[in-house]
Amino acid sequence: MKRLTTLSAIAFLIITPNTAFASSDNNTSATYTLDTVDTSYEEQGNSIFAKEPINAVSTNTLTKKALNRMGGPAQTNYYKAIDLLPGINVQTADAAGISSTQNIKVRGKSSFHIGRTVEDLPLTGIVGTNGIGGGELFDMENVSELNVYKGAVASDKGFSLSTSGGVVNANLLPASNEFGVHLKQSVGTDNFRRTFGRVDSGKVGDDSAFFVSYSNTAGEKWKGEGDSPDGKTNVNFGYSTYFTDKVSAKLYAAYSKVELHDYRSLSYAQASDLDSFYDFDYNTKLTTGATDNDKYYDYNRQEYESWATIADVKIELAQNAILTFKPHYWTEDGYKLYGSGTNKVTKWDIEHEQYGLLSKIDAYIFDTDITFGHSYLNMEAPPPPVYRRTYTLNPNGELGTSSYSTLSKQSNNILNTFFVTAAKKVDDLTVSGGFKYLVWKTANLQYFQNIGSISGDLTYDEAIAVATPDAREKVNSQTYNRILPNISFDYKLNPNLSTAIQYSKTYGRPDWGPQADAYQKASAAYKAAYTMQDMFDKLKPEMADNFELSATFNDDKFHFKPVLFYSKYTDKELNVYDDLAAQRYNISSGKAHAYGAEAEFSYQTTKELSIFCSPSYTISEYDGDTKISTTQTIQSDGKQLPDIPELLVKLGATYETNSYNITPIIRYSGSRYGDALNNEKVDAYTTVDIHASYIWKNVLSLKEVALNASILNLFDKEYIGLIQNSDLSLNNNTSYMPGAPISAFVSIEGRF
Repeated sequence: MKRLTTLSAIAFLIITPNTAFASSDNNTSATYTLDTVDTSYEEQGNSIFAKEPINAVSTNTLTKKALNRMGGPAQTNYYKAIDLLPGINVQTADAAGISSTQNIKVRGKSSFHIGRTVEDLPLTGIVGTNGIGGGELFDMENVSELNVYKGAVASDKGFSLSTSGGVVNANLLPASNEFGVHLKQSVGTDNFRRTFGRVDSGKVGDDSAFFVSYSNTAGEKWKGEGDSPDGKTNVNFGYSTYFTDKVSAKLYAAYSKVELHDYRSLSYAQASDLDSFYDFDYNTKLTTGATDNDKYYDYNRQEYESWATIADVKIELAQNAILTFKPHYWTEDGYKLYGSGTNKVTKWDIEHEQYGLLSKIDAYIFDTDITFGHSYLNMEAPPPPVYRRTYTLNPNGELGTSSYSTLSKQSNNILNTFFVTAAKKVDDLTVSGGFKYLVWKTANLQYFQNIGSISGDLTYDEAIAVATPDAREKVNSQTYNRILPNISFDYKLNPNLSTAIQYSKTYGRPDWGPQADAYQKASAAYKAAYTMQDMFDKLKPEMADNFELSATFNDDKFHFKPVLFYSKYTDKELNVYDDLAAQRYNISSGKAHAYGAEAEFSYQTTKELSIFCSPSYTISEYDGDTKISTTQTIQSDGKQLPDIPELLVKLGATYETNSYNITPIIRYSGSRYGDALNNEKVDAYTTVDIHASYIWKNVLSLKEVALNASILNLFDKEYIGLIQNSDLSLNNNTSYMPGAPISAFVSIEGRF
């Protein structure tokens, strides 16, 4: 595995003096106006984090300047950009953050229930980011800001399949009204390379503008054979126009294709002996007669191709009212190949399609900001998997014959969300609140008999034509109706100090994925007594009640925002063992809670030097013991949920002048557990990154030239980073992923 020998480069993540965290500004607006087309490439002011909107006191907003410096070397992973926020723990298998093996924890909740939206629209599918993995549809250079909602989520935000773990929303950077070219070339450890280019047309006619961008990213895995990615190509397009002075529109489109090899995880015994297993990965070659050829690296990979479009049409109904329509469409075609047993390899073909419409009216009436509207989403499965083929390997290890191992017909998930929110300021008190009414119609499922005899050479439609439906493996659609209120009170004690208290109810989707497999593998006695419908009836959405108390202090040099939070989870899904079925499956019967404290802190010691810190303390526990069979009960009461360190601290400093800056960052993660019984303990660790940049203004015909560099994991610490065990699991089938070793990245970019 190639690694750069020159590690003297340092980088592009800088925290600006005095503004590492946002201050609050809760003044209501008295007028709604249409957005302007103009979007300058220049970073506005010194703010890293934007001011919080009136109706989302707990929102963290990362500005364009922050994204340029915090988005990671690949500039395609939104999660990497938010890792410095308190209460957030982002782990990826690779240093660049583009691998499909990644996870994020927000205040004790796993990424399974974190909503992800683009322009408030759910362009991420049910399963993951861009498919199962592989980064985002839109490059970070084309994102204007990221909004992070950790606990309370405003009623006009978070139109995704889950919100109980929070919401991450990306707003896109529209076309500029000035002609411009942005070029960037990055290289790094493990043969990492990325090329990005964007051209803005400037004004076309009086009221229009467009941009086109292209990026290509590639790199080798830091351990074992294979590339991650073997290639990732993004093409983005944006168009902005005014039809009249009362009607404006924006259109965005994206194409993305990614191929990558997976990283192999470790067992707990291996994770406890990193000296021996730190570089452990998939087999690099096939061996005749071997029983583990399914662990060959090229049998564990993924490939996806996606297209998406978004429109944003605004109509000014009156001086104080704007009507907005946001239609969206997204489709994906790809597969995941993985070893599925002794000399067995499964290919999961994944085809997604979804479309929807967000419509709303923003108005200012009786000194009150009001928003009301409706979100419609029609989403194709998976999960659960629609069809899969399993190959038997030949004695020489090559792929042999295949047959269907999963075959089903599924309808679409349909979500209708009606919402209203309002905010009013009375003297120094701002009250905001509202509610969502969610109506979720789940897909109906039909599985088929004796599919092992159906050749994998047949297409899906051909296989369906010869298959026989199984009457006991049919699941009818269900409709979930949920009311999701939220309210907040924000009081300004003086010009520098304010306090806030808020509450919201959020939800998390059921995990249908393992349920069908569990029923099909269940004992004959269980199948005789129960249908697949009975097993699916044990699932329903998780509900969360979130409370938060905060204070914010700001002056010219000092920012401090402490937060106390508490969340109560009901109908929590757990993976339990059934004696009769002789299988594990999911049931929505659990309860849990999370509470803790976090803080944002920054202080400008001199004109050039500032320091910042974002500590958090989190307790996230199961409520009560859990019966997993007629004879066994797990003593889960009071146990910390898997992969949740009680203490997280991120500490750094920035020295910045007009032309250069340097930022060292220290990250500390306390010890964690990989299992529900807290038997598999993972040690605490500390890593150090260092970043710097140098900028030249007005060089020849260029407006700006920047040299950026990073060294990650500066002291080459060997540690366990990612733990692959969700908070749904009560078994000990946990896998572990080492953190990436020392890595260096350098980029040069210019703007014309």
